[in-house]
Amino acid sequence: MKTGEAEIPTQYESNLAGLEVRQDYRVINLWVVDVKALEQPLPSLLPFVPILKGGEDESIIREALDLL
Repeated sequence: MKTGEAEIPTQYESNLAGLEVRQDYRVINLWVVDVKALEQPLPSLLPFVPILKGGEDESIIREALDLL
């Protein structure tokens, strides 16, 4: 579900008063992650269940709400 041709950044860089900071990160497109991959629920991902692949099923959403 790519919505454009814009490049997604994979790092953050900042320079303040001569102090340089760089953080590399990996972007994960949640809509390609299968909701069934959450065998052991990760509380931080539960709010995103509706946008995960296969997460549109109402019973799965209710289960995530119960866990929250």
